Amino acid sequence: MSRHTSRRALCAAALSAVVVTTGACSVSVGSSTADKDPLVKDDKVTLDLTQRPTRASLHLRDGEQGSSAAAADSSKGIDVTVLLPGGGSTRITAYRLAILAAGGPKAEPSELVVNAKFHSREELGKALWAQQSVLRLDQDALTRTAGPEPGSTDGAGPGSGLGVVQGLQQDFLTLDVDVRDGAESGTILANYDFAFDLPLSGSATPSASTG
Repeated sequence: MSRHTSRRALCAAALSAVVVTTGACSVSVGSSTADKDPLVKDDKVTLDLTQRPTRASLHLRDGEQGSSAAAADSSKGIDVTVLLPGGGSTRITAYRLAILAAGGPKAEPSELVVNAKFHSREELGKALWAQQSVLRLDQDALTRTAGPEPGSTDGAGPGSGLGVVQGLQQDFLTLDVDVRDGAESGTILANYDFAFDLPLSGSATPSASTG
């Protein structure tokens, strides 16, 4: 079973109702807005993925299989800082993020999706190529999807604006960036899908204990 097939199977098995549509799958989630100490504050959040996140570190409340947060100011978005294993980090301007615990209401988080929106392929390409090294994005897939690196002499044509770009695989963490058309005309979505203990073959069930 391929990595992408495993990811889709993981999402399909997680939850059945559709409330929030993430880049990787559609999931029913709770709302983080009622938390006394929400994950996102003043449209800013630091996601520490240097070690496997827990329900507590991602502010997932007891009994919830997921949560989401949307930008209070959609014109500015959420300023997301992601800390990665090995000391790397990146920043993403997101309009929404969602957390999923596929194993059930007591399970540790299995997936974190950060949704970003761009208004042109050029804007998309500039952002993803700037992150290529730290996120270890596959260069061939990135070129096909977002076009050649800005300023390069690569003769490749413009990117398709659609596709999945594989990223880092380190320790517990696996990343894909799912690029697709946005709901608004001319917009492109880049959905950064961080999965934890994702099986790359075999069972589609996350390896984290369901408690």
